[in-house]
Amino acid sequence: MLKYFLLIISTIICISCSNKYTKMAKKGSIAEKDSAAIYFFNKKSYETAMPLLEELLGVYRGTARYQKILYFYAFSKYGMHDYLTAAFYFEEFTKQFPNSEYTEEAQFMIANCYRAMSADYVLDQSETQKAIEQFELFIEQYPMSARVEKSEAYIKELREKLMIKAWEQANLYYKIGYYKSAVLAFKNFVSDYPASPYREEAAYKMVKSSLEYAKMSIESKQIERYENTLELYQKFLDRYPQSKYIKDLEDCYSFAQKNLEKLKKNIQ
Repeated sequence: MLKYFLLIISTIICISCSNKYTKMAKKGSIAEKDSAAIYFFNKKSYETAMPLLEELLGVYRGTARYQKILYFYAFSKYGMHDYLTAAFYFEEFTKQFPNSEYTEEAQFMIANCYRAMSADYVLDQSETQKAIEQFELFIEQYPMSARVEKSEAYIKELREKLMIKAWEQANLYYKIGYYKSAVLAFKNFVSDYPASPYREEAAYKMVKSSLEYAKMSIESKQIERYENTLELYQKFLDRYPQSKYIKDLEDCYSFAQKNLEKLKKNIQ
């Protein structure tokens, strides 16, 4: 019974307190509006805090208090999921207050805003790339920060998204028969993501794509392209001598070698 009574009293106090700050926000002095803005910010009522913070930014510009209000304003934008605007104001904070006790966090939050904007891998990945760059910049600027470990984890997470997009794009070219594009896409994938679990399969499909591209080519281009297929096969064999794809690629090698010899014989 006492627990419920205390809960009721606590609720009444919270409502009374909220009403008090709401009145201060509407008709209070600058100091009262400042208190109300911070109250609503701490309660994560960012929509209510925002107009107060905007007013206070104008009032406090050029004063010591401006720094803290700008900090709250940027975080309010982040809390409202307006990540692009939040990133802008966090960046403004780092420029205006490079030596502030909050600058490290603001720099981290710039990257975090772009991470929040990072789209699903099937969509454009501009924000993903931007987030990686910003986290790398943060680590460079604050190598001893407690946030470095989290930044590195986020970079790994974001790079994996880019890796999956690159993998799916290369596979799409392969599936629809755009073999020239597939060869290039798989080549870039192998180069850009050497630790990927798909690296062996990408190298395999690169050989397959190269062969199909050679077969589709006009006769004057086939010698060069069959030779490229044989070269890719040899590289695959050197790197993955025990691969499950070897049997299939041996057939590719035989086909390419046979046609290459025929083409060279015809020239002679």
